[in-house]
Amino acid sequence: MPRSFSSATRPSLLVLALAGVAGLLAVVANAAGEDARPPALPRPDASLARPLPPEPKLSVKVETDPAEVFRRVLWRHPSPAEQLVQAERREIVDETGAVRAWAAFLVFQPGRELSEWLFSADPFALSPVAGPSVPESAPAWFPSAEVLGRCSAYRSRTSALLVFRDEKTGLLYVSDAGSGFAAPSK
Repeated sequence: MPRSFSSATRPSLLVLALAGVAGLLAVVANAAGEDARPPALPRPDASLARPLPPEPKLSVKVETDPAEVFRRVLWRHPSPAEQLVQAERREIVDETGAVRAWAAFLVFQPGRELSEWLFSADPFALSPVAGPSVPESAPAWFPSAEVLGRCSAYRSRTSALLVFRDEKTGLLYVSDAGSGFAAPSK
């Protein structure tokens, strides 16, 4: 007659069975060798490696014609009502003429029409901001943080354009920056 086990011994048998399976797995793993890691991948053939392209030769182009910088920053020609005070646009270009990065700075007294266009029509999606800092690459003639701190400040929601408006004098201090453009076609 088969022997029956009481319910008190069933958990003991389960523990014994699990221990046996674990022991069997350990024996199989040991038979496979002490290190059961997958084999190392072969090293790539160095003769198939491509050399890195040479670093491009970069240079800086500086534009200081206020009308040209105005046009490139605000995408329109200045009217006779605008009094352009100071301007600079720097471009980092590679040997093909492609612009890798650029920064522009502009100080001017806007005419009424441009002021309405800039702040009412809002083509650059300007939002008031509190205390933006002087752009890091600003030229020495660009106003200090102290001067800009007394201005109303606006930042474009779609680009790096910053516009500071001196409410007392009406002067606008503008900076913008970006990464490049393709080389112009000849």
